[in-house]
Amino acid sequence: MANLYSPGETASAFSGDEWKDLVGMDAEEAKAAILKKYPNMTVVVTPEGSMFTADYNVRRIRLLVDKNKKVVKLPGVG
Repeated sequence: MANLYSPGETASAFSGDEWKDLVGMDAEEAKAAILKKYPNMTVVVTPEGSMFTADYNVRRIRLLVDKNKKVVKLPGVG
């Protein structure tokens, strides 16, 4: 099977440190910034403290947000 991922589009290429400036940012702005660099990723905005699936997906980035839709934690792949 062919490799479906291009450089810069998988979890192994993602550095959470590069997104430290996203903490405190509006969720939609943060999502747009991530998708600009990684257009083939899926960005999921999740309220802080809510439950979500435990499956690992190398093409998914989770944004945890507060009640004001501000990013509260470094985005994570999975």
